[in-house]
Amino acid sequence: MNVQTEALNLFHKQQEKNRVSHAYLIVGKSDAFSFAEYMAQSLMCMQQEIGACGTCSVCLRIKERTHGDYSVLSSKDESIKKQEIVTLKEQFVQTNMEANSRKVYIIEDVENASIAAMNSILKFLEEPDSDVTAILTTSQPNRVLETIKSRCLLIQLKDNDQKLLFEAGIEEGLDEQDAYLLSRVENTVEEMLSVSQSDGYQATVDLALEVLGMLNDMRIHEGVVLMQHRGIKQKVLDKTTIDLFLDVLLVSLDFETFPKFNQYVDKMNDNTKLGYKKRVLMIKDRIRPGVNTNLLIDQLAYEIVNQHKTFTL
Repeated sequence: MNVQTEALNLFHKQQEKNRVSHAYLIVGKSDAFSFAEYMAQSLMCMQQEIGACGTCSVCLRIKERTHGDYSVLSSKDESIKKQEIVTLKEQFVQTNMEANSRKVYIIEDVENASIAAMNSILKFLEEPDSDVTAILTTSQPNRVLETIKSRCLLIQLKDNDQKLLFEAGIEEGLDEQDAYLLSRVENTVEEMLSVSQSDGYQATVDLALEVLGMLNDMRIHEGVVLMQHRGIKQKVLDKTTIDLFLDVLLVSLDFETFPKFNQYVDKMNDNTKLGYKKRVLMIKDRIRPGVNTNLLIDQLAYEIVNQHKTFTL
């Protein structure tokens, strides 16, 4: 976990004053779960009153997810379902399984929970138990119900410095274009290298830039057809690459972007870039576990054509 001094100080002060909240929402790109896990260890550690030792049996069992009064729900592959929340609630209303223990549960990437599951989470949070602490994590707080956010203490984690990430990527052998792109969408050098070496990375980046070039030349329908044909028919875009595709579009559409990206959007004015960016962000916001990638591509195609019509009326 990266050093998150301000977030750590906030949490430690709450422990010192015995004012720990019954629910937290941790917002961050890549450190959120690590921070949430540390918080769970801190709340249950038998060796330290403030913070976590990380080495006692309780801290180790939390790390291994074998502690009886600690649970983790994750939505990396599939959305969290309502029944999972119901089961979690049933588990946590029972008597503590371990002596001298409070109860802590983490819901990772809560934005990917189904609407029914989010409503169940909300009901769970509305009935706080004095010895239960809920820790939710998200990288996209705009997709979390406002009613859930209002019942949690928000802890915002800091992202790594993009300039330092870019320089570190260059040192690790990435070319400037890849280093620039990945320093803006990932939060660690390790993640940057992993993505750059993944299957489909280059084909996805190439497709995004080719589509942008066509939009830049006002070949709107040609760009849309290319995106649909190569993305859907040739399967360049799937659930593992669609997010990257959208990120390439967003990075390139920034008002100030890397020169090699700028050549694909240099004929667009700022209003056009902003319009495209809003529509790409709208599609990106719809990405969830189990979503139909082909439908997202078709929706983006529709939005691109509508954007063009807006500025030609």
